[in-house]
Amino acid sequence: MISYLRGKLLAKSKASFIVEAGGVGYEINLPGYVESCLRDRVLGSDIEFYILYHHPEQATRPKLFGFNNQLEREFFEELTRVKDVGPTRALSIFASPVGKMARAIAEGDANALTKIKGVGPQMAKKIIAELQQRAAKYALLPESVPGAEGEAPVGTSLEQVKLEVLGVLTSQLGHSRAEAQSMIEAAVKRNSEIETAEQLFDEVYRGAKG
Repeated sequence: MISYLRGKLLAKSKASFIVEAGGVGYEINLPGYVESCLRDRVLGSDIEFYILYHHPEQATRPKLFGFNNQLEREFFEELTRVKDVGPTRALSIFASPVGKMARAIAEGDANALTKIKGVGPQMAKKIIAELQQRAAKYALLPESVPGAEGEAPVGTSLEQVKLEVLGVLTSQLGHSRAEAQSMIEAAVKRNSEIETAEQLFDEVYRGAKG
């Protein structure tokens, strides 16, 4: 099964890119948000995707869905597990930035979700009911398309990263401030190479499971 692909961009459209890797051209289906992040890539440039391999029983050939990182892929998989969503509808829902969608889910904001194409009131309630407890992790992803006006600058300090994760742990996951700070410091002690909020949250989550 293909889970990661890196190669040369041979062709692109709004719905998919064709990437040559090892002499083979792979058609990568792109959710709208991912395509908006990559639409300025020039043909012949190096490109990489985290891949979700999907081969439904009734289909004659599998489909490859491409994402910028592992968290996006995980969030897409979470969406497909919601009853009546599936990969096709998830592709449509994924037109919005992942952080923005995940924050709405974590906060139970059904009105915000209904502004996404293909999500009605009942679907919004269903997504929140099934994903609210797991959405905070993905709310750390950007809420805008990279490079868009007003986007936060790259190069966030570790202290800012700690504050961002602290806010999620206390306001969305119900931890006390002291407990959250202890979890964060333990995570940083285990992994001194943490640079982003996503990496820190992952390390905190691993520590909580352990």
